[in-house]
Amino acid sequence: HFGYQKDLLTALREWHRVLRPDGLLCVSVPDLDVLAELFLLRESLTIADRFQVMRMMFGGQTDPHDFHYVGLNEEFLLDFLRAAG
Repeated sequence: HFGYQKDLLTALREWHRVLRPDGLLCVSVPDLDVLAELFLLRESLTIADRFQVMRMMFGGQTDPHDFHYVGLNEEFLLDFLRAAG
């Protein structure tokens, strides 16, 4: 739930700083590549199904903290993790 311009990299750097050398960071994010492919399945998915895919992309928006500020795929996430150390 971090913006990609500053907050995401700041958080990843802080996690890297406090993680033990043998520690493990588990990151779980919606895969933008998969969601984009699903969203384009107009013949296979109903509008309600596609709306749920959109909610996975942008958050359910059921409260002020349920928003996604960036879409990540493996390539983008790896770049951010490398930049964070």
